[in-house]
Amino acid sequence: QNCNYGDSGEAWDFGFSPFLAYDQSRWGLDLHYTTWTHFGHTTNGGAFFEWYLDDAVTFGAKGGYLSTGGAPWGGHGHYLGGFVQFYGLPDLAITGAVDWQDVVSGQGCGFGRPCLSSDFNDVLYTIDAEFLPNEDWGVTIYGGFTYSQVTQIQESSNENIWRIGLRWY
Repeated sequence: QNCNYGDSGEAWDFGFSPFLAYDQSRWGLDLHYTTWTHFGHTTNGGAFFEWYLDDAVTFGAKGGYLSTGGAPWGGHGHYLGGFVQFYGLPDLAITGAVDWQDVVSGQGCGFGRPCLSSDFNDVLYTIDAEFLPNEDWGVTIYGGFTYSQVTQIQESSNENIWRIGLRWY
């Protein structure tokens, strides 16, 4: 079934991440809700931690539960991820990360149709860099690359995602 909803849409994202910060680590919870026009919503709840090995290296991990709903898919699953961040210079951060998510969904339920089960699995491999040219400005230049491997109902695909931009702190 091909559903054509047009070329535009809106995404709303709400999140809450309370944490405890210590000299060598940060621990917390992550609760997030995102809704997209014509594509339903995603809700996640989990935990994360960061460990500051020294002034040059930070490790982190996250994991939790996913819930999706709305057209055209809905289900439940889990996510895991980890990263290592290296500060090559005081104002340059390079990050490598791996993220995995798996959602099992029921499709086609209702209106006399049987429920079909689907398994959506996504693995992301990311490398990012962020540079702060002037600490007084609070603006950084960032860029990165993500390779995504997607598997759904025994069909696989991949994406190459490039990013570049500015952040203001």
